[in-house]
Amino acid sequence: MILQYAVLGIKGIALGAVISVALLIPWGQKSSDKSVPVPAPDSPAGLIAKYHCWSNNQPAGVKIAGHAVVTKDGSDHPIYIDSGEALAQFFGGNDYGLTIHGFCR
Repeated sequence: MILQYAVLGIKGIALGAVISVALLIPWGQKSSDKSVPVPAPDSPAGLIAKYHCWSNNQPAGVKIAGHAVVTKDGSDHPIYIDSGEALAQFFGGNDYGLTIHGFCR
């Protein structure tokens, strides 16, 4: 009788181990895996995310942008700058050779 319980105990431990391992194996996409691709840190989207910028309507409470994410003509790399030239180009029509990706606080 004791031997039967010992055998059942060992089978139970083995079954528990198998179930534990099975639960660790990824079986397809989990519902929490709704990840969004992370932009490269030096890309326009990466800089906009890093500096909490916007490319549509400015956030409530912001009267004027203090900075901008732009790419200057002749460059392949976006940069974070004070917003003066970007605002003058966007609203005033001045051409500073900027591609404006977003404005920032």
